[in-house]
Amino acid sequence: MSTTETVTTTPENETERSAFRPQRPPPPPPSPPILVQSESVPSNDSITNITELETNFSFVDELDENLVEEKQPSLLFEFTDLFDSFDYETIRNRILTRQLKTSPFSTVLWRIFLHCLPRNSSHWNQVIDGSRDDYNELVNKYLLDIQKIREHNGSAKHLNHPLSQEENSLWNQYYVYEELKENIYQDVIRTCQEIEFFRQKHILDLLLKLLYIHSRHHGHSCPYRQGMHEILAVIVYTIHLESNIINDYPESNEMMKKLYDPEYLAHDAYAIYEKIMQHLQPFYDFKTNTVGIRKSAHLNDNKQILFQRFNDTQVYLNDTVMRVNSIYERLKDYDRSLYEQLQDLNIEPTVYGIRWLRLLFGREIPFSSIPILWTVIFCYDECFAFVDYFFLALLMEIGQLFKKDEISEYSFCLQYLMQPNNISNLEVVIEQALNLEKRAKTMESPQLTASYSAQSVVNRSPKSSSPMQRFSHNPLMDSTRNSTSTPSFLSSLQLGKNSTSKAPIESEMNDYPGRETQQLYDSSLQIQKYCAEIMNKFIEKIRSNLCNQPDLKEEVLIQLNGLEQV
Repeated sequence: MSTTETVTTTPENETERSAFRPQRPPPPPPSPPILVQSESVPSNDSITNITELETNFSFVDELDENLVEEKQPSLLFEFTDLFDSFDYETIRNRILTRQLKTSPFSTVLWRIFLHCLPRNSSHWNQVIDGSRDDYNELVNKYLLDIQKIREHNGSAKHLNHPLSQEENSLWNQYYVYEELKENIYQDVIRTCQEIEFFRQKHILDLLLKLLYIHSRHHGHSCPYRQGMHEILAVIVYTIHLESNIINDYPESNEMMKKLYDPEYLAHDAYAIYEKIMQHLQPFYDFKTNTVGIRKSAHLNDNKQILFQRFNDTQVYLNDTVMRVNSIYERLKDYDRSLYEQLQDLNIEPTVYGIRWLRLLFGREIPFSSIPILWTVIFCYDECFAFVDYFFLALLMEIGQLFKKDEISEYSFCLQYLMQPNNISNLEVVIEQALNLEKRAKTMESPQLTASYSAQSVVNRSPKSSSPMQRFSHNPLMDSTRNSTSTPSFLSSLQLGKNSTSKAPIESEMNDYPGRETQQLYDSSLQIQKYCAEIMNKFIEKIRSNLCNQPDLKEEVLIQLNGLEQV
């Protein structure tokens, strides 16, 4: 049986193997010896052709080897040239003038711009070790090992019993945070599935672990939200690619090997991710600050909209919505026709703009181009102010697609705004954003001088003092009282445009020049909050004193409550 099986199976194997390799023609029939000798002797032309091909192939091989040898020293030279004596302004100018578009050390530049690493490379060893030790402490604190928990099992009254409901119980924490892991994992498994790197199990586990630890560590200020996994995916993938290049480079020095040690991929990725999320945290905040009334500019007051929804006239405003609206309103200064077109179509900028800000335009450009854009964003300033200019430049570039494809309908325009990877040439948009930044400075410098001159005139003008003003002797109260006579700020707040609830120091919109009016408004708003806190303290004192009075009427407390609400 064995011999017959081998006989029957060998032809099948041969046919299967032959299907994967080119078939050779059958040998020619036997010929006379004279013809064989004539065919076997090659001609002089064929000999010269073969020798030429061999020399050509050897020349190509030598050329490739020379290119490799030329590339290898340049990598080490670029690292030493960038980081041995790191000049922040020089590197920043090279990036913003597009002299330095790409670099094999992009993540190292990120770590410097994000203050993960100091500018002086002589301190890097100590800082890197400390950052990686901090990550290990977070892992030991937030990752629960089931085996260790089971070893400490006790009776039903013991804290570590699996059925314990105590907050400090390890088992209780394990079950509570398993739901968080499941929610994160649902997003992680959908991360960039077109790239094979993100289909590996150990990479998915790494993303899950980093997002889970960050959410546990920053649960009160920055819990996990959908979209954060895409930010982390870009960081991990970029470090991985650069690590492969550096580790394959034979002349890498000790610092290069330490920066790109594959064993510490999670440690270094978490450090960068944590810094980025400190800036993106307001974009993921769902808290509502106030309610604004939205009113389209192209509609008359008497015009009615059929099937008008409540959300069409009333919008819940938070920092993200205010930031998007503030950027969008500046579009009319650069592209008035596009601004009017979007207004006529009634396309709200928050529909597409919130995703742009939360993902740092990660879906609007090719995945391989994201590190190039992020390097510009991180180096521009410490507040990600370049995001505003790139937002406008990207919107204007999509507006050019509207004109090119002659699109004017609501559904098609919204599809272009929401479509991923609709920009193929990133450098064009970056150059446009840099030009907008220059135009903004030139446009706002006259406004700055005008505001200063107007302010000096106001300061020189005499002021009439009332008995109430003389009684206060508090400049904060006086400035607040003066600021209440400017209804334009209140009207802008009601429309939900260009307003923010944070102080100029805390707001990312006011950390770059050209926001003087907004800063004055924020300052007055901050003063009003300060005065309101003082009034609340006085009201509490009055209420506490009145509660001790025997003949207390409820009308007095009701009036105090009403005053407190005001």
